Amino acid sequence: MRLVAEVEKKATTPKSILKRRIKVRAPRDLEEGYLFSTVVKGSTIKSTIPKGGVKKGDIFTIPYIPKCM
Repeated sequence: MRLVAEVEKKATTPKSILKRRIKVRAPRDLEEGYLFSTVVKGSTIKSTIPKGGVKKGDIFTIPYIPKCM
């Protein structure tokens, strides 16, 4: 898994967009805080494994800010 630049939120971004979350399926067992890249609608974003870690196949949510933001 490769790391990519983190998406920054802008002050002018509507709050509803900043609250958007997507579901991700864990590709393998990963520890809390592990950084990984995922592809969403053709854009690669960096994500962090949530508190407690995940097991292979677990589905968890991460924040998603569309590329146009």
